[in-house]
Amino acid sequence: MMSGADLQRYADSYVQLTSNTVPLAQRGMRQLMELMETNSRTSVDLMKKAADAFQAPLTGESQAAWMQFWTASTKAAQTNAEGLMEFGTRAINSWAEFVRNIADVTSETGASPAR
Repeated sequence: MMSGADLQRYADSYVQLTSNTVPLAQRGMRQLMELMETNSRTSVDLMKKAADAFQAPLTGESQAAWMQFWTASTKAAQTNAEGLMEFGTRAINSWAEFVRNIADVTSETGASPAR
């Protein structure tokens, strides 16, 4: 049977774990929302470039408009891939921090992690 002090120690440890975990999740969600907002703005810009290219007369102006569209599309794909890679790296780092926090809490309380 646990004493009141042991129960309080467990409660304090898990409150600390939760207070560390919630900001990690919030940060991850904020980064994901920023990536989605950036992709939305880029998509709108690409659609505008495609519409401009489609409406350009069949001259050198049309070719230039399509080149601008494809250049912007390629850049957007590259930026998106880099953003997703960075987001994935941050998610892995956040997960590692979460696991370290669990290990710290379980070592402080003497409990073994759930399996």
